[in-house]
Amino acid sequence: MFGCPCAFCGGYMFAGVFEQSIVLRLPAARREALLAAGSGRIFEAMGRVMREYLRFDEPILSAPQQMESLCAEALAFVAALPPKPPKVANPARKRTARGPKV
Repeated sequence: MFGCPCAFCGGYMFAGVFEQSIVLRLPAARREALLAAGSGRIFEAMGRVMREYLRFDEPILSAPQQMESLCAEALAFVAALPPKPPKVANPARKRTARGPKV
């Protein structure tokens, strides 16, 4: 995702690395509590706000037990979601190689 390493469960991203931060997908109530405590911030990348994800920077990154607990929460949250259906190829989007017109 965004050219950075990410972890998925059931087709959903639950954790990732972005720049010098860790990004986690957490339930709404937990996100609100962490935002209120100033522990994380809403994740935004390249102008796209991903409101279900929080971005964690220092000093929380220096607390491995807390980060491990948050990663476990993110995994448990995503694991409880229904699996994403497999993507079906759309033949209308099939691209062909473009060569010189003859």
